[in-house]
Amino acid sequence: MYTTLHYCTLFIVIALGVSSGNLLSNYVTARIVAHEAQQAAAQIQLQRHELQRQRQIQSEQRFEEQRKQRIASANGRKLKRSCDDWLAHHNKYQTQSSLDNMVKACKAYDRYINKGAKSVDRFTY
Repeated sequence: MYTTLHYCTLFIVIALGVSSGNLLSNYVTARIVAHEAQQAAAQIQLQRHELQRQRQIQSEQRFEEQRKQRIASANGRKLKRSCDDWLAHHNKYQTQSSLDNMVKACKAYDRYINKGAKSVDRFTY
């Protein structure tokens, strides 16, 4: 027959096998969860980049549409005409005051069409 020592040894071997199996199972499960979490984080990052890209495109489209509207507006046409007039005046007379007024008028036009700044200075000859 079997002795008590034999049953104790058998118990220890079975306990070690079950414990090892549980530990291995926990390790494998943890690795799988970590891998899935890493994939989920990468997917979220991809979605975030795509959303940022779409927002950037929309922002650029909105800016370009606003810019076109400002160019076509009465104020935009008035500022463009003033810039062109001062440019022609400066090309004709080449004075410091014509240069200063040309720069001021053209900056006002550029600021208006690109930023929507509504301040309109009066540029006269």
